[in-house]
This record gives sequence, C-alpha cells and structure tokens, in this order.
Amino acid sequence: MRPNWRTLSCALGAGGLLLGVLAAGQGVAGASPVQRSGTSTCTGTLSHPGELTGLYENLDIYGVCAVQNGPVQVLGNVTIEPNASLNAVYGLKNSNLVVWGNMNVDRNAAVMMGCDTVFVTLWGLTSTDTGPEFPCIDDPNQSNPTLSSHDVIKGNLTAIDSLGVVLHNTQVEGNVYENGGGGGNNCVNQGIFNLDIGFPQYSGFFDGSVDGNLTVENVTTCWYGSFRMIIDGSYIHENVINNDPDGNEVSDNTIAGDMICKGNSPAIQFGDSDGSPSKVAGLATGQCGFNVFALNPAPEAGVIGVTPVPVHISVPWRL
Repeated sequence: MRPNWRTLSCALGAGGLLLGVLAAGQGVAGASPVQRSGTSTCTGTLSHPGELTGLYENLDIYGVCAVQNGPVQVLGNVTIEPNASLNAVYGLKNSNLVVWGNMNVDRNAAVMMGCDTVFVTLWGLTSTDTGPEFPCIDDPNQSNPTLSSHDVIKGNLTAIDSLGVVLHNTQVEGNVYENGGGGGNNCVNQGIFNLDIGFPQYSGFFDGSVDGNLTVENVTTCWYGSFRMIIDGSYIHENVINNDPDGNEVSDNTIAGDMICKGNSPAIQFGDSDGSPSKVAGLATGQCGFNVFALNPAPEAGVIGVTPVPVHISVPWRL
C-alpha cells in the first residue's frame, strides 16, 4: 500500500483520504490568530479549523489548523502542540508555508505539508498504473492536477512521539528527526490524525529535500515510506515497525551521506512502488546495504501473475 490520493480510498475504506480532508477543510473560519507579534496561537476544531494567513513571529498550534487562504510565513518557530494537527496541502491561493525557524511536532500531533503535480507508477493487482502522487486538496482536477504548494522549513523539523509526519514537495534546510510515536502497531483510525486527515496514521517523505540528515527511528505505525528525496546529509531508518506488511517502502532517494537501516519490520522494501534503488554517495549498511536485494514488486504488495525481480535496495553514487 502506498498512501496517496488514489490508493487510500481503496485500501483504507470508502471515502478515503480526499473526502476526509475535504470535510475537515470546509468552512474554515473563526479561529484565525489576530496577534502577529510575539507568539501567536491558532486554536481550531474539526468543524471550524484555525485559518492561518500572513506573517507571524512565532506560532503555537492547538487543535486543527490549516494553510489554505494564501501564503503564510513564520519568522521564528512553529510548535504543533500535543494532539493538534496542521494541514498545509492547498495550492489554489498560493497557500504555501515558510517557517524561518524550527518546527516541533509534539506527542500525538500530526503535520501534513506540501502537494504537487507529480505522477507515479504503482503496481496494482495485475499490472502497473500511473496517476498523480499527491494533488493539492483544492485542485479542481484531482486526476490531472496543475496546482502545487512548495513548503519550506529553514531550521529543523523535530517530531517526538507524534502520530504522523507527512511531507510532499517540501524543503527542510536543517535536519529532520522523527523519534517514537506513530500510533502503535495497527491501522486503526485514531486521534487527531484520523479526525483531521481521515485515515490511519502514517509517516512519509516524498519528492522533497533535506539539507541535513533525515532520521526516523523507534516509530510504530500503520505505514512508512520515503521516495524521491534529495538528502544532503545521511539517511537513518532504524526500528520502524509497520502494521501494514507492505510498509517501510524506500526507493529512488539520492543521499550525499550514508544510508543506515536496521531493526525495521518489515525490512526495507520496494512494496508496490515499482521503484528503483536509492543512490548513496557514502556508506550503505544494514537493510539498505549495497549488497542487499529486495523483490520488486514485493510479495506483500499482492500483485497477481507477475514474477518479482530481485533489485538492489541501494547503489553507489558519486557526487
């Protein structure tokens, strides 16, 4: 299973991601912060999400808040408080988010940033299928999207015991560090992640960049993956437990440092991504080692009538 607009409605029940997020985004009103100096507070609910607009010095998010009515800049830090969530996956009104400091995601909180026009090829039951990876929620044509939102965090992104961190088309100029949390070894809709986004919790990094290190460790969740990321530092993927047997999908990343993977269950795989090896300029060790093969598509992907081909998880790459 690859969480995206097309597959979630099938894999995770009728309605899926798009309907869930559209319902959460309708009628955004009332909770927009007014005070822009010092630390502003956004306090939204599911029926009345907090509406973020304009310029802030620092920002604390409680409950449900969204970036959907124009660009937002935070000169300092953003904190997503326990059990809160941030949706920044809209593009119709140039609704991108730039954080000049750090973003901190607290216990049982969730963040989803960025959307794009990228098309990907995935394995279906019997053959491959090409479609949009992650259109903006407000794109008028979900099957052939034209809108995008490129979000930027100029500092670090740190998530400790969060429910989920999902970044598409997003640049982090510092480090990404996700440790713990994930909602447990299940795919049960739960907490603010379910209420705001509309499906089981997961984490993933897609079609973006990290100027420092990308580290994900000790996360137990429904699904995790990273695809087509450009990482200027090292990529560390340790002790990530997925309930979905098609989880821990990692492919097509470009890594200037080392790639270290160990203790993950299932082991690092291609799943149904129809992906290619990640390119690594440094060392590649453990489940991501240069000598490690994985079947493509993975047997766990449930593809019928196709003989999986062994493919290197990673290959050496010169800067």
